[in-house]
Amino acid sequence: MTATSRSFRRAPVIVLLALLLPVAVSAQADPTALNEALRAAQRDHLWRVAVWGGASLAAGLAFAATAGDAHATRKGFGIQTAAWGAINLGIVAWGFAGDGGAVATDWASALQAEDRWAHLLLVNLGLNVGYVAVGSALWIASGRGLRSGDVVRGHAMAVVLQGAALLALDGWAWHSSSGRLSRLVDAVASVQVSAAPLPGSVAIGWSLPFPG
Repeated sequence: MTATSRSFRRAPVIVLLALLLPVAVSAQADPTALNEALRAAQRDHLWRVAVWGGASLAAGLAFAATAGDAHATRKGFGIQTAAWGAINLGIVAWGFAGDGGAVATDWASALQAEDRWAHLLLVNLGLNVGYVAVGSALWIASGRGLRSGDVVRGHAMAVVLQGAALLALDGWAWHSSSGRLSRLVDAVASVQVSAAPLPGSVAIGWSLPFPG
């Protein structure tokens, strides 16, 4: 089992403990700083998608405008590429317009925010693989007597390209997120968590070991 998969397995337990126990946690990492790093990474990801979306929209429109009726594949590629570019730019605009909420100042909130982002990226990665698979299937079918095969081939090529590009962008963002999540989990799991004692009770300390 990899360090990343162990971190995902341990994260819900750490979050639950951080929510339920009246704890005083001291660690080298700062949850606020790590949450700020998450927000910066999200903004960087949106900018990368924006650049790709803008380039796709411009290139797609250029291909479609200059293709002419004699180049059906090129025209189909241009139309599909421009459409993906416009959709991606819309998603980026929605992402920047959204309210990220208050910056997390505690471990539970920081862990939950990073865990949600990582799982969202995993869903996107799965969708991107699906885009590439569907585009590849259409590409193959376009050469086997499919009606309007030239047009379909152009659209299919664009879907494959877009799926592969987004797979790379989301994969980069997920790799970064998994590293931050691992640091958050390891920081909380490695410290001593002391429960606030009730009146007349004895303070008890827990160490949080997690089997490999």
